Amino acid sequence: MIINATSVKVGYLWDNPRLENPDTSEVVMDKKHSSSILRLICEILPPLPSDEEHWEKRDELVKLYKVGTKTEEVNRMRYWSSDMTKTAISFSNVTLDTLGTYSCSYGNSSATIDVLGEKSI
Repeated sequence: MIINATSVKVGYLWDNPRLENPDTSEVVMDKKHSSSILRLICEILPPLPSDEEHWEKRDELVKLYKVGTKTEEVNRMRYWSSDMTKTAISFSNVTLDTLGTYSCSYGNSSATIDVLGEKSI
């Protein structure tokens, strides 16, 4: 399947207290969000077509990776917007294992977001 991607943006959403940034390169885990759910969001353009073939292959066409010494595909439950422009993964318990760089790729386009821990002074 040929994908003519024009744009990939990454961002995040904290549930409680609510904090959202739809287009950023980093998110910081801080004390006020220690018991909050973190969602990493990938927005793509153009949207995936809504036919059955693209629906079945959506997670193969838009890939999410954790980048590090070894790049690994993120195999978590994925959520999709009804207009097929956004996909997200959710972390209900942000731990040290969650920290790191995540990449979203769609066709020849990609974007990364760093999940960082708050620096103690």
